[in-house]
Amino acid sequence: SERLLAGETPVVVEIPKATVFFSDICNFTSLANALAPDALLRWIGHIFRVVDQCAEYYDVHKIKTVGDAYLAVAGLPSRRSGSPSAGREEQAREEPTHA
Repeated sequence: SERLLAGETPVVVEIPKATVFFSDICNFTSLANALAPDALLRWIGHIFRVVDQCAEYYDVHKIKTVGDAYLAVAGLPSRRSGSPSAGREEQAREEPTHA
C-alpha cells in the first residue's frame, strides 16, 4: 500500500510459493434453514473463530469471509519477520517439545 500511495505503478511482488485456501461449509443452506438465526450466527461465529486462531498460529493471512465461505493465503511474507512462514518457525523454536 505504501508503494501505491507513493505513486508507483504497477506494483508487482513476486511470491515464489503461496497457497490459497478456500473453504465452504457443505449443506450450509439446509443448515441455515433448520436453525434459528441466532443459533446459526453463534455456530458459524464459533467455526470462524477457530479457523482464525489456526490462521494466526500458522501465520496464514485471512483475506475474507462471505457467508459460509473463508478465503485465506499462506506462504506470503510473514507479518512477523518478512519471510514466508518465518513467524511459525520462530514460534516452533520457542515451544517445548514432548517425547
